[in-house]
Amino acid sequence: MMQLDNPAGIVVQGTAIYIADCANGRVLLWEKGATSGRAVAGLGSAATGEAICWPSDIAIDSAGTLYVVDGGPRIAAFKNGHGTSFGHGQVVGPSAITIDAHDIMYVLHDGGYRIHKLERGVLSLFWRSTDGTVLYDIAAVGDGKLYAVSNHSSHVKIAAITESSLTIVKEFDQLKGTPCGIAIGPDKSIYVSFAGVRARVAKINPSGWSYVIVACAEPPDTDIGWSGLAADSSGVYAADDTNHQILFWETPKAWKPEV
Repeated sequence: MMQLDNPAGIVVQGTAIYIADCANGRVLLWEKGATSGRAVAGLGSAATGEAICWPSDIAIDSAGTLYVVDGGPRIAAFKNGHGTSFGHGQVVGPSAITIDAHDIMYVLHDGGYRIHKLERGVLSLFWRSTDGTVLYDIAAVGDGKLYAVSNHSSHVKIAAITESSLTIVKEFDQLKGTPCGIAIGPDKSIYVSFAGVRARVAKINPSGWSYVIVACAEPPDTDIGWSGLAADSSGVYAADDTNHQILFWETPKAWKPEV
């Protein structure tokens, strides 16, 4: 996928893979098995109304609206080839976005210290860090609940977030490194990606909190950034922003937990 330059957020819908092509200032639609993609927002696309700059994450609602975390800083929204934007002055340095089954959108910003939500056109504060907790990425579970990934002393933490409340539901002493992505699979499994010389992806079972490593960098000591993360019934996808490609791994059908 040499058309990509620093890919970031990913959304997988059926056979379609949407990619935030960060350094190229666009969002690509790439069909599974294809050798090239086409721009659906930003540089090289036919979309009107909004240009995008350094898109770092994306999400799509049930109506097909494409939301883009823009380096503006703001959120751009594209529907039927036309873009608008919102969040000017309310979101500071947005870094991640997720949408739940009710089309409520959540934006992580302010260096990982705040989350705003967009519900029925109204943007409001959902959560703010009051104890110094920094979040690296968020993923909607449903019913007003998010999972987020953080770390402390290089130990990975999974946090459950509801309105104005954060609870650390699991800390993994054995999972060390810098977490950079989180995704929820169709079976409600939690996927977490890690960047750096120990780049890997862990699949976590929220019932019992066991985990299995489903992907590792090759060779193992390679310094790689896997920022964007997505999962469907066939496996897990990661945006390799070091080698400018999208990676895919089939995930195990049965649990062989390491912990």
